Amino acid sequence: MTRSEAGKVLSAKRITVNGMTIVSKDHHVDPPTDRIAMDGTTIFYDEFLYIMMNKPVGVLSATKDPKHPTVIDAVKSEPWKELSIAGRLDIDSTGLIVLTNDGNFIHALTKAGKDIEKEYKVDYRGSMSGENRLRFASGIAIQDGQGNIYQTRPCSIQTDESVEPHRAVVCLSEGKFHQVKRMFQHFGCEVISLDRVRIGPFVLDESLERGSYRRFSIEERTWVEKVKRVK
Repeated sequence: MTRSEAGKVLSAKRITVNGMTIVSKDHHVDPPTDRIAMDGTTIFYDEFLYIMMNKPVGVLSATKDPKHPTVIDAVKSEPWKELSIAGRLDIDSTGLIVLTNDGNFIHALTKAGKDIEKEYKVDYRGSMSGENRLRFASGIAIQDGQGNIYQTRPCSIQTDESVEPHRAVVCLSEGKFHQVKRMFQHFGCEVISLDRVRIGPFVLDESLERGSYRRFSIEERTWVEKVKRVK
């Protein structure tokens, strides 16, 4: 809501603070403690915003870019500023993205060593034998974005060629550059699509269409505080 819109709402006597109608913009309000309502409906104060987005293909996990639309562009029509990205995805990947202005939460969700598990649905070309799946899960040596060799952490991979050929569910607790794609490439497989469906306790809302978003639910907000407390 803009300042001019807020002025109109106040002038129309639609706002109350602790049961008293307010018409002046200069009225002092303490959002965390005062009970504020518009048209009788309580307005809750949010110090931080937490947004769940279902990222589509072709959108960058960036705050701005001169050539491509970004996940931040998708929420520019909303009165939210200075949002950052907690958990990026490649431009051709889809699924769960978290946007927030809570720096401590971003740090807790992305800090190396926090063991925040991420879950992906992967469609691929090629064949993953039982032996290769065991090697995949136990950790393999691959290159990062700078050409350095590193050992991936143990993870899990689930496939069922008889039910869903060339579809895997991968869970891992790290996120190096193109890591999932590079792990499949190690075994001669090509990733066709990569869809993230979970980051820690935060599961992608199946009702969200590609490119749409919503605020965290009350339950998800409680998980935010739990993640921030993990040492």
